[in-house]
Amino acid sequence: MTFFKTQRIRVWVVALIVMLVASACAPDNLDITPSATPTIAPTETPTPTPLPEGFEAEVSANEAVIEALMELLPNTIPAGAAQWQRDYSRGEDGIASLRGLTNGVGQRMYFSEQTGGQMNISFAVFDTAEDAIANYERIRGIRPVLQTGTSDDAFPEPNLFGASNQGSYGIFQIDNYFIEVFIELFSSTGSNPLKPVSRSAVNFFESNREAFEAN
Repeated sequence: MTFFKTQRIRVWVVALIVMLVASACAPDNLDITPSATPTIAPTETPTPTPLPEGFEAEVSANEAVIEALMELLPNTIPAGAAQWQRDYSRGEDGIASLRGLTNGVGQRMYFSEQTGGQMNISFAVFDTAEDAIANYERIRGIRPVLQTGTSDDAFPEPNLFGASNQGSYGIFQIDNYFIEVFIELFSSTGSNPLKPVSRSAVNFFESNREAFEAN
């Protein structure tokens, strides 16, 4: 037997003895089984509480006023020889909310007439008269035709009218209210209905103010 073989046998014998000794010295209750990884229970998503039957979101005072005003606005607006009818094909049943208002809410109603004319009337109510005049000036600044417009002392002041081939506008501020009339299209065989429609809008506002403010 060679020297290297003898050395290997000695190493194996020593390793075997070490293993036997370690086994004999280990306590009987030694548990070398790996511990199970604890399972984390899933977190339950809380179920939202259903709203009670008949629940209605709270409506601000301004929203209540503008909704009452629009309910009173007639579906037919006379303007000279033309009869403008509410156009249910535009907006939501002919009505759309105004955007970009600060401290106020508003809506517009769309109208059309049998010769193809189109127009809309907007009403907005603000927290204060200062908010309303600020909106009046804002609209005046973004309507190019109004920057060279003229006022008419037959209407409540301030007021401003402007007309071009891209449409005609009339705007009014009355206390904390703002009114805008926009004639989009009208028959070329007739006169511009801006002033007659504006008169109808202002008359409606003044005649019904007590009623829609009472809501």
